Amino acid sequence: MLTEDVLTKILNRDSSLGAEYAAIDKKAKKDPDVMLGYVEKFNQRHTDEIKRERLAKIVVYRRDKKERADTVNFVTSDSLHYSLGVNALEQFEAPKPTLTLCWSGQCTTFAINVEVVNYFQCLYREGEPVQLKQRDVNEGEYYVRQIKYVAEHPER
Repeated sequence: MLTEDVLTKILNRDSSLGAEYAAIDKKAKKDPDVMLGYVEKFNQRHTDEIKRERLAKIVVYRRDKKERADTVNFVTSDSLHYSLGVNALEQFEAPKPTLTLCWSGQCTTFAINVEVVNYFQCLYREGEPVQLKQRDVNEGEYYVRQIKYVAEHPER
């Protein structure tokens, strides 16, 4: 929700816009059209900053080949929790050039690319600890297609 407090925090990053907003009367400060107008002005002035914050697409998948049936839980660096069963996938976005994933008491930071989808395979085989491995785009796309196909055709 865009509130006067949120807008003030945004405009604190631009002293002239912040001063301009501070100078208007109280009724205008609460007007949604006025507040959105200031957001638009801020966005126009700071397009370079906004463009830099592109989100990278992330897919974490788990195949069914030789996998334990247990669900694997993992957490992203921004504290989002995910559970991944066998032959399943999770998709999300990350705003940074690195992604930290934590599972089974360990965390690993991976370099990610905002230009392509970033694929991570979860491995949990009998007698081995859970592993998350970054995969190349071609391999990731191939296995994600297989997982989606099985989900769409459970009778096979």
